[in-house]
Amino acid sequence: MIASLVLFEWARRAVSGRLFSYIFSSDTPEFICIEGPFAFVRNPFYASYLLAMLSTAIMWPSLLRFGLVLAMVAYFTGAAMYEEHKFSRSAVATQYASYKARTGRFVPKLFGRQ
Repeated sequence: MIASLVLFEWARRAVSGRLFSYIFSSDTPEFICIEGPFAFVRNPFYASYLLAMLSTAIMWPSLLRFGLVLAMVAYFTGAAMYEEHKFSRSAVATQYASYKARTGRFVPKLFGRQ
């Protein structure tokens, strides 16, 4: 749970003062944030939410909680894919493709980083 809170706060500070889009918004991306945890994962906010849910399911195990974790993985994966599609159609598409190749969606890439 502590890792979730630290990751969330680190990501929040990295985007502080910038116009950042909300989940499933229809805006067009104008920049790529690569500071803070964004240098390692493309979706640190979603990763922090998933860490919090997973830690809760581990602390108080139940089928319902683990089922919720799986449902949220699917939900946030869908949201991340939606955002990736927006970036691929934007003015920063080439930069984003390079960024995507070296970072993980929710977990840092251990191999293939440049």
